[in-house]
Amino acid sequence: MYVQQGAYNTCTGPRFPLLSPTAQSGAMARWMMVAVLATAVTSERCEPLLRVTNAPHNSLVMDAHTLHFTHPKGEAHVRWGLTLPEGAEGSPCGEGDSCLDFGVAKVVVTTEDHCQKVAWTSARNGGLGELRDCVLLEGHWYGGGQQATQPWPLEKHPRKETAFVTSDMLQDRVHLYGGVSEAYWVSSQGVAVRVEEQTPLFLEVPDTDGDFTADELCLSARHESPFAAAPGGPLILTYFLCSADDVRKVCCIIYPSGN
Repeated sequence: MYVQQGAYNTCTGPRFPLLSPTAQSGAMARWMMVAVLATAVTSERCEPLLRVTNAPHNSLVMDAHTLHFTHPKGEAHVRWGLTLPEGAEGSPCGEGDSCLDFGVAKVVVTTEDHCQKVAWTSARNGGLGELRDCVLLEGHWYGGGQQATQPWPLEKHPRKETAFVTSDMLQDRVHLYGGVSEAYWVSSQGVAVRVEEQTPLFLEVPDTDGDFTADELCLSARHESPFAAAPGGPLILTYFLCSADDVRKVCCIIYPSGN
């Protein structure tokens, strides 16, 4: 599970920066004191909300804040449901391999070959006007749309949110993508993210800590220009988390030769 270096998490235990044995011992003692006080408050949030195993390829666990996607050679983590009302609770809804209904939206997880399909759907009546999940950029990431200044790897070039559609990037080098765009990204940890074409996708690659390096790949779905909602159609955000031993192999899984 993902824990920022130097932080603690009562679900997984601490991860400390490199310290001397004496300093690390003191840090551990302080963490244990905090953990004892916090365990009663956080123990319920530590329990997985859903778990889907796609043996032998990968598994996906959803806790209160994060989707943990793991496979034998790597992992990825996704901050999920970022537009849900605070305190929203999900109920099992019996779709796919696992499903949670939050009233204003539901998420269905389904295994497909080497992938886990994560499908958010906003409720037809009183549903959310935006669906948003953010993939943490751990390791190095590559892919996405053609840009005036092509980042390599992706995290070298934070970008503000824009509709993920083909455009004339020379008219606006900061916000627009070029004529070649694919909602597909791969990481050095053998993980791929692919967004389904039916998603009205707005993409942001933000620098959340001010170090001029992108930290997340944020996927948002909204029925706003240039996207138009189909009559009676719900708002959806659907993406796949796929895995293989390395970048080359995960590319072949997403796009097999001959397709």
